[in-house]
Amino acid sequence: MAKRPKIILERHSKPLEDWQIDYLTTGNVPERATLEVWEMCFQNYGADAWEKHRDWILRDFIRKNPGRRPWAWWRYDAPRWARKFGAWFDGTLPEPRLRVGGAGTVAQEKFPAIIPRFNCGIPKDWHEIDEHDPPTFEAEASYLKRHGLLSKTKEKRLKPGDFEPESCLKYMKTYD
Repeated sequence: MAKRPKIILERHSKPLEDWQIDYLTTGNVPERATLEVWEMCFQNYGADAWEKHRDWILRDFIRKNPGRRPWAWWRYDAPRWARKFGAWFDGTLPEPRLRVGGAGTVAQEKFPAIIPRFNCGIPKDWHEIDEHDPPTFEAEASYLKRHGLLSKTKEKRLKPGDFEPESCLKYMKTYD
């Protein structure tokens, strides 16, 4: 009887520290700013780490957060925004989620020199909002479905609430 070759499955080539996994899933930068933290978060080494560890991080994140995607997916893999600004960042920004309600002005609309920034597809920088009717955006699950990135199987496991619009308030930074 022939011997089967031994297959070694490795989760990833170099284990990530907890802060690195947190950065790739939430975008949170640790308070202790070592050279390693600076390189990972600000010198685009995060893109290398995401490329190397994407599969298992994405699989684990989706299992725990159905209908959502980690921060690094939005930063590196989400569909790119086709809008042209005539600037160096054209084609590099994630396509934002659709705004479905509320009142407010994104900072970049008021101050064109501000580069649009997004957190999970929702603008981070606001000039003003109506605090009684803050801007709302399509849910991540709706975004994924609209882009054909949510399988029928995964969609069936989601609840109606997973498709409810989301307020910008948790992503917001105001400029007066």
